[in-house]
Amino acid sequence: MSDSISVRITLDSYDLLRPREPQTQVYVQIPEVARVSYMLPAERFQGLKDRAWPEVLDVADEHYERGWAVEDSTTVAARAAVRAWLRDDANRDEMQAAFETDHARRDPVARKLLEENERLRSNWSGASKIRERWMKEIKGRTAYGERLKAENAELRARIAELEAAQAPAEEYGPAFPWVALMDDDDRSEFLGELAAAALNYYRADVGDADTLGEVEKACGTWRLIAEAQHAHNTAPGPAADADRIVAYRNSDRPGVLLCREHGDGWMGLTPLTSENLPDGGLCTWGWPGPEQCGRDVLITEAGDPR
Repeated sequence: MSDSISVRITLDSYDLLRPREPQTQVYVQIPEVARVSYMLPAERFQGLKDRAWPEVLDVADEHYERGWAVEDSTTVAARAAVRAWLRDDANRDEMQAAFETDHARRDPVARKLLEENERLRSNWSGASKIRERWMKEIKGRTAYGERLKAENAELRARIAELEAAQAPAEEYGPAFPWVALMDDDDRSEFLGELAAAALNYYRADVGDADTLGEVEKACGTWRLIAEAQHAHNTAPGPAADADRIVAYRNSDRPGVLLCREHGDGWMGLTPLTSENLPDGGLCTWGWPGPEQCGRDVLITEAGDPR
């Protein structure tokens, strides 16, 4: 058994008798306790895949307590062992910490933002004053741990809101597509300003609306910088050859990629050369209908002016 706590939520077909009916599998392993799977309806997947692991197991136990499945005695005993282990608050906190570590490891953007956040906190000259104010606020409270849990729950809720707002990459692309236009130095400065603006959340004299305004201002400013710099860097010179263009992208919908045939002449599109598409790409004109072009934009065809 692995020496670490792990919970994995997947959606697939697991029933050999009904291979076309997907199910949500919750697989949990706790060292020295048990390793067991829970099979839930497919519609549960979206609601569980990003939730904290202790909450996922609460939902799974509730499902099985209704008696909807017949299981062997070994599996029943393993689930009972997991349920008993989770009743201890210390064990529940340990699983929560394992979830947060796993989440940060799997999301490089979140990990980098958290690292930058910690660096700014350690270097911020006013950190000691904030710490003193926090200590005054929590002084006299008998449940310091409950405050930390509440703050963690609020942070997790905010992260969940941000993740829920991000549409699937294959349909809409990333939330900040213009970040890809930045060089390393600009990207680092942008993340620094974004983290500094978000830190206003911990200031008693700054409201949530003002904090969000500062975050939006940082994003808006750096989007203009990124797009202006990109336009400057990619502006054709006096002797530029327009035939180097292989495709077009819509900056408002990064998931849209058009070949020369379907993109030439349209206003507001960003021209791309083969250097912009090192891995190539397929024309999305007509998607998701049956008339989708699907042409590889880096492959020329007979009669193509390139």
